[in-house]
Amino acid sequence: MPVVKIQWFAGRDQAVKAEVAKDIEKVLVRSAGCPPGSTYIIFEDVEPGNWAIHGELKG
Repeated sequence: MPVVKIQWFAGRDQAVKAEVAKDIEKVLVRSAGCPPGSTYIIFEDVEPGNWAIHGELKG
């Protein structure tokens, strides 16, 4: 069972997450031979103020 963790800026709605989850599942079934329904996907919404790139906070 693959586990995919996605960390991204908060703000995407449930419909977007649902579509991304379906697309990831399809890729893992097609490309990695994973059984359908075996993929766990965790979305972690991070506020930009808690994310730094090149030493600078994004929020």
